[in-house]
Amino acid sequence: MYRLPIATHNRIVRGEIPILYMVITTHFGARAYAKKSSVAPALAGSLGCLPRVLSFGSFDRTLVPKTADILAAYTRKQQQHVSVKLDNADAYFSKLLGKEPFLARPVEIYCGFEDEAAANHIKIFSGVVSQVSVGSVLTIEADEKSFNSPTGKTLDSTFYLRRAGNYANPLNTADLLPVVYGDLTDGTEGVWVLPCIDKVNFVYCYADHPVLSVAAGNAVEIYSAGVLVDPADYVFNHSHDFEPPDPPPAVHDTGDDIATVTFTADQGENVITARGKGKIMLPLTLAGETPIANIVDMVGDFLTGENDFTAAIFEATAKAKAVQTFDKWSYVAGGVIHQDGKIWDIITSMMSSFLGSAYLNGDGKLVLEIDDGTIDQYSAGVPATLPKQDTTMNSAVLRYADIINQCPCNYRYSYVYGQFRSATDDTDHADGISQGVYGVKKPSSPYQLYWSRTLATVQAVQDTIVGKYADPLYEIEIEDATLKRIYVDVGDPITYSADFLYDRNGQAMMDATWKVISVTPDFAAGKIKFRCLQIAYRDAVPPAAETPWDGTLALMIPAIPTVAAPALTTVEETPVAPDTVALSVLADVPTVSVSTIVKYKVTYDGNGNTGGTAPADANWYAGGATVTVLGNTGALVKTGYTWTCWNTAADGSGTDYDPADTFVLSAAATLYAKWTAA
Repeated sequence: MYRLPIATHNRIVRGEIPILYMVITTHFGARAYAKKSSVAPALAGSLGCLPRVLSFGSFDRTLVPKTADILAAYTRKQQQHVSVKLDNADAYFSKLLGKEPFLARPVEIYCGFEDEAAANHIKIFSGVVSQVSVGSVLTIEADEKSFNSPTGKTLDSTFYLRRAGNYANPLNTADLLPVVYGDLTDGTEGVWVLPCIDKVNFVYCYADHPVLSVAAGNAVEIYSAGVLVDPADYVFNHSHDFEPPDPPPAVHDTGDDIATVTFTADQGENVITARGKGKIMLPLTLAGETPIANIVDMVGDFLTGENDFTAAIFEATAKAKAVQTFDKWSYVAGGVIHQDGKIWDIITSMMSSFLGSAYLNGDGKLVLEIDDGTIDQYSAGVPATLPKQDTTMNSAVLRYADIINQCPCNYRYSYVYGQFRSATDDTDHADGISQGVYGVKKPSSPYQLYWSRTLATVQAVQDTIVGKYADPLYEIEIEDATLKRIYVDVGDPITYSADFLYDRNGQAMMDATWKVISVTPDFAAGKIKFRCLQIAYRDAVPPAAETPWDGTLALMIPAIPTVAAPALTTVEETPVAPDTVALSVLADVPTVSVSTIVKYKVTYDGNGNTGGTAPADANWYAGGATVTVLGNTGALVKTGYTWTCWNTAADGSGTDYDPADTFVLSAAATLYAKWTAA
């Protein structure tokens, strides 16, 4: 979401329409252009702000194109493009461009109120000028870009691996030095090629950086022409200060150290390959060598270690959540960057191997996500609500082509042969019920997991895909007749009551959760279109560290006389019994006796549900109160099972309760959904 100041939000809620302006930063400074000259010239610095804009075009931001395969968002980067038309009837720009080119210059578009400080304005586009069309109307075409690195790189820049030719005696000067991440010890053959960087002394580059040592657990195996080499016939050096490369690396967080294999004999023209583990966390800590194991950390190291981006490029909250999701599912990652490529393409390949995605938010920050079929409300925050009185649902579409009830996957990519070495299309990870209704539905081609090397990881990804897409999901378009939700960005969860739609249990989709996959604001008309994808279910379980207390205290405190307490006065609070609390106040402040009332919650648990939401009882109950049991109001479903009732035990061994049954509450209680095999 965008960070929107309260004052700005309040003005939008009152119906005020903010203005747009663009800022182009040339070699001479920043120039601002708007439809109104009173947009506070200080925004653009000393070069001023001119009323030249005729139209700003469309600001469509999207994760999934309307015509794309449902899995496209994980494997393709969606880039925003804008087209701005400016008045050039007096040849103002024609004269300016000759001495002050716009091409390849940064351009930003802001939304805000002209009488407010620039810090309160929202940046809705950040990119570079890719094309300028000159006539009586000047048309500027701009493509979305992230923050530049200190050396001017963007995510669309090409990442060039270093060459063997940087060293004195390579076998082939054009050979590329690999960047190796994670665990690549699977299989019985070499996974990637080691280029020869010293044919005189038989030295080969295992990786263009230090890696995990053998002593720390790197089970290295080396192959020559496909034959396993006896470790006695070579020396593996995990961090070798080999001869200084010429030229030295422009960006390299480890200096000149690389990982090498030095043979005792000439290997001639044999192709040398390896299995083993990759890069370690640097700098070293007291914990010693720590391999980079999480794919999100690998992306971070690639951008900030192998390239020179800073940590500021990332949307920090999303990145931290992606790290947690990867670890939560015990995924295992491993891969090699073995050829030059666009930085975007490399990180997309890395993330998509775990049903992850990478995209830029409205601030130009890089968002990394791993989709496990849920939205963690404790990390994502409270979803924005699109109220019915402000919105119209223009369309709701179900696509047969989007159903996936069985997902073949390719994994264990071989960088030696340029192909995957393993595939799985296990029916145990398919949805038989969906197949009985819709037939066997697979994606148009097997899902490619370039950075996944274990079957367990691949099957977990398969289960997530099938769990999400075995049943058709609604894609809806909502038109908000206001700009009140201007802070909502692509990737955000929202809550919307599509009461004209019903789920498969016949329940109206009230207060349903949706993921925003496209945002198209129309500032001239003062409205926004949102394209959203139905979320089958969401994670409503808070992290263990944030487990809420089951009771609440209502404190009745008598008047306390004013007492002058010295500095560093402390207050100790110690519960001494279920119904009393003693507060001991030091430093001559009198002890206060506090009466309490303990109340309890009744919680409903979906107990393994694959759809719907558990009902929430908002009441707090005093001990001895009578509780009326709720029904399956959230339309809980579980693939292959039928909801029967509620039970006091997760395994169904406790007491059954049907909707509208009552019981007397003496402590906090959890009622679990009871499922019967269909």
